[in-house]
Amino acid sequence: MSSCRGCGTVLVEPTQEEVNHAVDNVLVASLEDAKKHGEICPLCGHSQAQPVSHRKSVQFGLLLALVLIATVVAFAYYMYRDTEREGAARDALKEIQSNSQITQLLGTPLTIQGEIIGAVKQDETGWHEVKLSIPIHGPKGDGTAQISGGREHGPWSFTTLEVVMPKLQKKADLITGKIVAYSPDAYVDTHTEAVGTPESVSADVPAPQWDGDFPCVYAVAGAASAPQIGSCVTPVPMSKASRTPVDRFETDLRRGKFILRQTDLSISEAGFEIPLTRTYSSDDWLPNNKSHAFGLNANHQYDIAPLGTRNPYTEQFLVLEDGDFLYFPRVSKGTGYSDAVYRQSEVGNSFYKATQRWDGNGWLTELQDGSTIHFPESYSAKNLAQGAPTEMTDSAGNKIELKRDAKRNLQQLRAPDGASVKLRAIHLGRSFA
Repeated sequence: MSSCRGCGTVLVEPTQEEVNHAVDNVLVASLEDAKKHGEICPLCGHSQAQPVSHRKSVQFGLLLALVLIATVVAFAYYMYRDTEREGAARDALKEIQSNSQITQLLGTPLTIQGEIIGAVKQDETGWHEVKLSIPIHGPKGDGTAQISGGREHGPWSFTTLEVVMPKLQKKADLITGKIVAYSPDAYVDTHTEAVGTPESVSADVPAPQWDGDFPCVYAVAGAASAPQIGSCVTPVPMSKASRTPVDRFETDLRRGKFILRQTDLSISEAGFEIPLTRTYSSDDWLPNNKSHAFGLNANHQYDIAPLGTRNPYTEQFLVLEDGDFLYFPRVSKGTGYSDAVYRQSEVGNSFYKATQRWDGNGWLTELQDGSTIHFPESYSAKNLAQGAPTEMTDSAGNKIELKRDAKRNLQQLRAPDGASVKLRAIHLGRSFA
């Protein structure tokens, strides 16, 4: 017995009776011709026969069985995941429903209407984590619940339980019990976990690779000024260079970029200078959004911000006003953000051994001399200003307060003695002939 190579039809060798019949009808002249005639496929006309392979049939059957098993497992997993997610959403809705402030604003009963976005994840220890965005509806209005939490076997324990109500311009935090005014175009915090305790922090601090100076061509504004080849210093936050009024241009010979630094105004008190310096850089490649406080590639020293990796949280970069940056690799164990500790050891300036860590409301940068910078939560930031600091404190305890609006644009620069500078956003129109 054989099968056709062309279409797989089983071909049977003709019997003696079939041969005699074929000879009688002058279709074939001999037994040999009859055999050849029998090996021609009656369907496709292919003339080369091959033995039937039972091995291939078994392999195909096994492959089909594996595909079916994989399909069943995947279906069961997704059904389980959806059930877990819906269960977490229902538990969150019960807690929201029990809050009298929410029901007063949205009415009762509250229901889930729309698509639940997010997922439930389980690790190898059996611990479940959930992070969801849930559309809820009430007789008086609508909102979106933002939840995150975890559980092992019992009920969910929520670390984030917020309801954003855009039409009412309010946001309710059920963990703290606060309801605050909310603007639809305002920045909304994403990370709200409490401070975690690092399991361990590396004590090994490498020696700095360089001192922060770089070769440049520079010139200071003035009638007798002339360009010079020398060394320039990146004015890191809270350093003497960053608190000194300047009017100069630089060409960074490392990267060939042009930098203009110009102090527009300054607050002065005894021994403490707070300038507002406008900086333009021709090479502003690190942030995705290159539009800053003074326009494209133009910023000031109070709109610096940390950028970094997500899930896992392995490194951060402190992006400075001229597009340069300081590198902070993670030095604590773990992959989350609440127990992360980052440390700068690449550059031997005032930021050598500086650390960054989560403090429950944002990122706290601490220098070895006691200076601190507090950056807000900025996971969903669209520009550097939304991750820029809200206060800076020097080693003597002098605090610079940075007041920001709902979009986190800088509105006021306040000195320790109360003197301040107010800023206002101006939208320029542009027309073409």
